Amino acid sequence: DKTARVWNRSTGELINTLEGHTAGVLAVAVAPDGETIVTGSNDATARVWNRSTGATCGHVLRECSRRCMKLLVSGCHISSGTQLSPFLRQLFVQDGAKSVD
Repeated sequence: DKTARVWNRSTGELINTLEGHTAGVLAVAVAPDGETIVTGSNDATARVWNRSTGATCGHVLRECSRRCMKLLVSGCHISSGTQLSPFLRQLFVQDGAKSVD
């Protein structure tokens, strides 16, 4: 349905619905801070979100390939806050993704 949902693990309550992709969401990664979420979609974009508010953090990576999605799933290079780590940004760009801030 082109969204990702954030649930409370303890209660099962829906916290937020992340809306903005134009195709199905294929990958989700959560930063170590627990507040920053990155989603990757079949619309060839990756988006950065705030878990608590459900708002986008202003980062959209366009033309994100399946390799980008694999990087999202690993989640190991996503920094806290609203910035993508320089390493992750470099990998996306090397893979042909175009960053739009």
